[in-house]
Amino acid sequence: MALSNLAKNILGNPMGYLDIEHESKIAIDPSQLYSTKKITSCTEDSYVVALKSIRALASRRGTYEGKDEVRQAIDSYAESIWFRFSSLNKMNQHLKGIFGCELPTRYREKYQAHFKGGVEPVNQTTVVNQNTVVEPTNEVSLTIEGLSFTLSKGASMTIGELTTKTLDFKGLKSVTIDRVANGQLYGVRLDA
Repeated sequence: MALSNLAKNILGNPMGYLDIEHESKIAIDPSQLYSTKKITSCTEDSYVVALKSIRALASRRGTYEGKDEVRQAIDSYAESIWFRFSSLNKMNQHLKGIFGCELPTRYREKYQAHFKGGVEPVNQTTVVNQNTVVEPTNEVSLTIEGLSFTLSKGASMTIGELTTKTLDFKGLKSVTIDRVANGQLYGVRLDA
């Protein structure tokens, strides 16, 4: 079961094609997801077929062509949205509703550490909701919810409390988060 080009595009940009607020393990109807996301880059029928093929491959046990692409997309997506949830179980319900399966076993330990407060540095490449990062030679510019920051290489900044729906810290050396509670991030340290 080879993935179509559209399915590969969806997996390459899960935030753009799949991300919505959803807390049920019941799979979201692909047509509903298509209209909610207001996707214009393909037809609804082709989107439905592509998403169904992704879900079928994601839920199959064993090794198949394209399965690693699906796993990597789930990991990439989970890295972008994990902070929205209070536990790995809640995030797994969301993933099941989007991808038709839970977080692959190989990534669970990583996210359990996230939820227990031992957060690893965040390295994301997706730009969502106008949170942009520009990486000039000696500076890193970052915009979070309309506020712009410029950090020189080697500098760091700590934000005591942050509420945001998306994160994109591309270009930073590391990002650490002390804790996540009630949808808010506490002790966000950005190192350029």
